[in-house]
Amino acid sequence: MNQNIFLLAGRTGGPLLPVLAIAKNLKNVNPIVLGIKLGFEEEIVRQNGYILELLPESKFSFLSFKSNNIKELFKGFLSAIISLWRFKIAFWKSVFLLIKYKPKLIISAGSFLAVPVIFASQITNFFKFTNTKNIIHQQDPLPGLANNLTVKFANLSTAVFPYTKNNFPKFKNVEIIPNPINFQAFDESSQAEWVNQNLSEFFSEYSKPVFLIFGGGSGSMDINNWVLDNLEKLVKDYKVIHLTGQLQTVKLPNFNNANYLRLTSVIEDMPKLLSQVNLVLCRAGMGSITELEYLGKNAFLVPLPNSHQEINANLVKDKFVILEQKNMDNWLEIIKESFPIKFIKVEVDNSKNIKKELRSYFAKVQNLIK
Repeated sequence: MNQNIFLLAGRTGGPLLPVLAIAKNLKNVNPIVLGIKLGFEEEIVRQNGYILELLPESKFSFLSFKSNNIKELFKGFLSAIISLWRFKIAFWKSVFLLIKYKPKLIISAGSFLAVPVIFASQITNFFKFTNTKNIIHQQDPLPGLANNLTVKFANLSTAVFPYTKNNFPKFKNVEIIPNPINFQAFDESSQAEWVNQNLSEFFSEYSKPVFLIFGGGSGSMDINNWVLDNLEKLVKDYKVIHLTGQLQTVKLPNFNNANYLRLTSVIEDMPKLLSQVNLVLCRAGMGSITELEYLGKNAFLVPLPNSHQEINANLVKDKFVILEQKNMDNWLEIIKESFPIKFIKVEVDNSKNIKKELRSYFAKVQNLIK
C-alpha cells in the first residue's frame, strides 16, 4: 500500500524541484503537492499525475520595513496584515488536509508554505490525528525565514553548504548532502525523445555551439532584454535557445533566425536539453547550480541582485563564471573571453559522488516512512 507524502511547493521551481527529486527516489509513496494558484507547480503536477492541493500564499517580506519612505512602510504594514490573514486560512486548511490524507512525511526545501503546514502538523500529531514526520532541506547558504521557523520540528534536516552548518546555530546538526536532483532523468536523457518538436528540429542541424539562456522557471525580464539587445551578435557565434519563463507576461518582439529558438519553458525536455547544450547562462539558484555541476557544464551565473543568490554564486565561483547584473554591457565580452568560439567538452565527472551521497540520503528518507 502506498503511503501519502506532502511535497511543499511555492510559485517557482526553486522549492519544488528538490522535493520532487526526493519523491521520485522513494518507493511505495503517493506524492501530494501543496502549492498556490498559478504557481510553477500546476504544470509539474499535470505532467506527473500528482494530486495538487492549493493553499493561500502567505509569504512574509520585511524589506518594506527597512525603508524610510512612508508610502513603502504603509505598503509593508498592509502586506503584513494580509499575509497574517492568509496564514490563518492556510494553517486551518493544512489541518484539514493533514487529517484527510494522513501523510507519513512532509518534505520542504525552503517553501514559505512550510510554516503553516508544519505548524499544523504539530497540532494534528499532538492530538493523535496524524503521525507525520518532517524533512527540511536548506539549499542556499543563507537560511530563509521558513526554514528558520521550521527546522526545529524536523526529523531529518539537511543542507548543501557547510557554511550553513557552521554559521547558523539552528542548523548546527544538519547533514551536508548534494542538492537532490532526479539524476536518473539526466542519465537517461540521451535515449529520450524530444517532447517539443521545435527542439528536435533545432538540434537536427548542429553547426555551432548551442547556448542555452534562461532566468529560472519564472523567467527574468532583465536577462530576456539582454538577449534581445544582443541577439544579432549572439547568433553569429552560437545557436541560441532562449527560455523566457512562465511568469513573464511582457510580449517579446519576434526575431526570425535559424540559429535562434525562443520558448516559454521546456519542463519535460530540460534534462535532455541541459545535457545537449554547450554553454549555459542562467540565474544562480541552487537547483540550476546542482544540475550544472552534475553535468559538468560550462556556465555563466547571474545572481539575482541583493538576494541569497549572490552568496550562492560566491561559493561556486571557482566552477562557473559569475556575471553581475549591474554590468550587463560587459557580458558579451566576458563570454567571448571566457570561452573560445568552438565546441567545448568539459572532462569533469561529478556524477558518481553525487549519486552515492544522494542514494544514502534517499535511503534515510525511505526509513522514515516505515
